[in-house]
Amino acid sequence: MAALTDPNYFADFARTLARSGTGAIHAGEIGRDLSVPTRDGALPLLYADYTATGRALRQVEEAVMTDVLPWYANSHSRQSLCGRMMNAGRAAARAYVAEQIGAGADCAVIFTGSGATAGINRLVHLFGLPAAVAAGRPVRVILGPWEHHSNILPWRESGAEVIALPEARTGGPCAETLDRVLADTPAGTLAVVLVAGLQAAGLAALSGSPAGCVLAGACVLGSRVSLATCCARPVPPARPEGLGATVAGTVPVPAATLTWLVLAVALTGLLTALPTSPTQQAAWHAAAAVVVAAGLTLLLVRRCTSRLGGVTGDVLGAGVETSLAVLLLALA
Repeated sequence: MAALTDPNYFADFARTLARSGTGAIHAGEIGRDLSVPTRDGALPLLYADYTATGRALRQVEEAVMTDVLPWYANSHSRQSLCGRMMNAGRAAARAYVAEQIGAGADCAVIFTGSGATAGINRLVHLFGLPAAVAAGRPVRVILGPWEHHSNILPWRESGAEVIALPEARTGGPCAETLDRVLADTPAGTLAVVLVAGLQAAGLAALSGSPAGCVLAGACVLGSRVSLATCCARPVPPARPEGLGATVAGTVPVPAATLTWLVLAVALTGLLTALPTSPTQQAAWHAAAAVVVAAGLTLLLVRRCTSRLGGVTGDVLGAGVETSLAVLLLALA
């Protein structure tokens, strides 16, 4: 009865699961011993859709059955014992998720429902797409060529015009198609999901080897260098409040420039140390990636300064995400 009321419930469960070892976790996969009848006889079931839906784990299901379902009730009320138990469990779950992803006091953990589709549905409504469509404003969403249906259906159901970019012959989203789409799109009416698609493409290309995973992690860290450019002097804040007002204009231009040089040297050294490419090619890839990321960040800052009057927290985030997409694709 005290399990869900314990704020350490989820942390304790995670530690117990980790101590049991990977063998126990694999053994706990429900359905792992299934066989499938084929023309060649019964063959073991090979599940290969973890990106869309994970398999049920016996340890998790038993914990739900033992610790959650006996007290399952409406969490909107604390008037009953079951309601209080559900509220305690939800609070403990929020706290554990926030701790695991490094969310601070200025962040909120939002439960959106079941699966990625529910999360993207929430994003669609936060962007205000259904309201914009209902008001007669044109809304266009650009998707990459490899999106899962969870990242397609919610945008279509919002009423927005959804354009899926084809794959280029050389790999990656087709740049020519993107140019035509953007040229035909009026300013201020575009909801772009493109950067996320580019990042996914880069991560997919790098995640096939341990060296690639190391590079991907370096790209994630290196993309934060763009923050120095976004906060360089004399870029002003767009508003007198918010994150932009706190950090705008706080970084000297030489320091912002130096951060890109340090990133180029660090990536060159990392690529050179990896057994995947020659030294000359590694240096060229690192230098090109950093130059493109720095140039796009600078263009972004100039554009936002001319249109918004300065930078905001959203501009800082856009700089980081754009730089990450560039670094991932350049080094993939």
